[in-house]
Amino acid sequence: MRLIDARPGHERAWTGQELGRDVERAAGWLAARGVRDGDRVVLSFGSSAELVLLVLGCLHLGASAVPVSPASSDREKAFFAEHSKAVLVVTEPPEDLGEEQPEATQRAEREAFLLYTSGSTGNPKGVRVAWSAAKASARDTALHFGMGPGTRMYCVLDPSHGHGLIVGILTPILCGGTCVIDERFNAFSAARFWPTCAKHEVTCFTSVPAVLRTLLRLTDTGAPTVRFGLCASAPLSERFQAEFEERFGFPLANNYGMTETATWMTRGHLTGDRHPGSVGTPLPDTLRIVDGEVQVRGPQVTDGYLDNPDATASLFDGEWMRTGDLGRLVDGFLYLDGRAKEVIDVGAEKVYPQDVEERLLEHPNVLGAAVVGAPSKRYGEEPVAFVLVDGEADLRAWCREGLASYKVPRRVVVLEDFPRLRTGKVDRAALRERARG
Repeated sequence: MRLIDARPGHERAWTGQELGRDVERAAGWLAARGVRDGDRVVLSFGSSAELVLLVLGCLHLGASAVPVSPASSDREKAFFAEHSKAVLVVTEPPEDLGEEQPEATQRAEREAFLLYTSGSTGNPKGVRVAWSAAKASARDTALHFGMGPGTRMYCVLDPSHGHGLIVGILTPILCGGTCVIDERFNAFSAARFWPTCAKHEVTCFTSVPAVLRTLLRLTDTGAPTVRFGLCASAPLSERFQAEFEERFGFPLANNYGMTETATWMTRGHLTGDRHPGSVGTPLPDTLRIVDGEVQVRGPQVTDGYLDNPDATASLFDGEWMRTGDLGRLVDGFLYLDGRAKEVIDVGAEKVYPQDVEERLLEHPNVLGAAVVGAPSKRYGEEPVAFVLVDGEADLRAWCREGLASYKVPRRVVVLEDFPRLRTGKVDRAALRERARG
């Protein structure tokens, strides 16, 4: 099998030959609706085999796929369609692909995807991802983790973001393995996560910390076929990673990248000296640290944002792309210290939110933590912690025992869940607004 739809009520499998035929049919369906080489197509419906077929059908035609989360607001969807200049917007899976099978026209340097950033400030930016960049990312991920024809990757992430699209879908298909596609993960689907892995003989999956936390909180045993799990979007604490691996019986690899790099620029390790708490190692000569900031280069890096020359110009330092992330290399492994714009200036001291968050997450009752800065008449700024907890905890006292006094949160606010961006990442701007109040 090369593609498996694991959604309840929609289960179906495609061999390699069947997948190739249906990708050509999907290309024909698009062509019949006016899509041509170089056009853009907005795909705005849920994670499914049909979405995979239309994404691959766009590639077959030489068109660019613009995957959009169906959870996006009407205003956002209208912006994506207008800004991308899409010739077609697809809001529902096609019922019949027809039989037309046009010839392939995709070229390496042609834009393959237009992926929108989360837009924490202003409108989202459209990141141009070349087919060569997507293939390089998928190739490097497959080589690093030993993926091949025997790989069955379980994808439960939103394909409107590079992580779900390139790692979860393209990587297993391009390396000759199988993509097991399912609806986007949520707390209600957690109970069937491991049974689905076992049923379809899943060997690996890719995730974000929120998925792993939910699995650890709501499930007790894994699936015997799973050999490893992948994670990105935020570093995992040593304690959490160790607890997850001990319970479910396989290693996790934490990775680092962003939309602008067609996913990952560093990859975690499954064996050997793994440096828990890091986000892995980069390929040679693709990453450097300048004044504490992580900068990257290589074939995966975007050439810029659609119709936004000012943002594109500010993104680069020569051939190096500025990430805005603070980090350090230790024995070749990258450790992240947060975002440059998120550093909290407490008097003459600097507080890195991740330092405080790691301390909070060491408490056995803390399920999640996010620290932001709030105005302070005395110090200029002060740290405020937002946490998800299970049980009682005096977290200021906990922090005082393990942190310098200026790093201790002045307030600890308990939430049921964090506000989140479309990518699933914590919306720190919303938390900063709440902290100011």
